Amino acid sequence: MELTLNAIKKLKEMLAVDHQRSKFIEVIVGEQKEPPSPEFSIVDEKKEQHKVVSIEGIPLTMSVETGKVLSGYIIDYKTHGFRVDFMLPEGRCCR
Repeated sequence: MELTLNAIKKLKEMLAVDHQRSKFIEVIVGEQKEPPSPEFSIVDEKKEQHKVVSIEGIPLTMSVETGKVLSGYIIDYKTHGFRVDFMLPEGRCCR
């Protein structure tokens, strides 16, 4: 999973709202549809079965299933929210 500059900026803004507490941004995928619909929310701690991934210093937490669904996609942020921009070549994440 890759993030565009717009998505990174928005996620950093979300974390900056209350920078006193250690937080994660939880990534979930909406209903199984093509392309996937990612949703991001701030959580105080990660769930037991979730993994933590750091992209550009942003601590993201997600289930293994979510990681598999979003693997290979670039996620962008526009006025209407986060969306999958397009898939990377060969469907693999480059980071």
